Amino acid sequence: MKNKYLYWAFFIPAAIDGIVTLLGQDAIYWSNYKLVNEGSPAWIILSTHPSLFILGAIIWFVGWYFIYKKLKEPLNMMITIVFVVGHTWGSSSWIARFLANAGLYNNSNRIGWYVLVVYFVLVGIICGGLITKYIEHRNAK
Repeated sequence: MKNKYLYWAFFIPAAIDGIVTLLGQDAIYWSNYKLVNEGSPAWIILSTHPSLFILGAIIWFVGWYFIYKKLKEPLNMMITIVFVVGHTWGSSSWIARFLANAGLYNNSNRIGWYVLVVYFVLVGIICGGLITKYIEHRNAK
């Protein structure tokens, strides 16, 4: 697949976002799914059952795999950037919450801020590298 590098650039932050969304649910959620804590439209399936959320994520990833196989430029690059930015932001909001709960992200302790900066830099390096590989692969043909 010619867009495989772009797909993986999307997949990495999206998978992290899904994982931290589940890990970030309050303890009460696990006994009453209606008490879901999620801002995205995924709250609808999370409020039904976490297994449905996992199934939805699998369908999301498989669906986008086949869509990526058909995407042409510049749409493939635009969608990749939208997903990388969106899912990185989404996952960072959960990571910030984890850090705040650990006392590492508040007015007196800003370690969490640095952790989030490192997270964004790592996503940028990994996804930027994958996008670069896509461009190199495309230009080699």
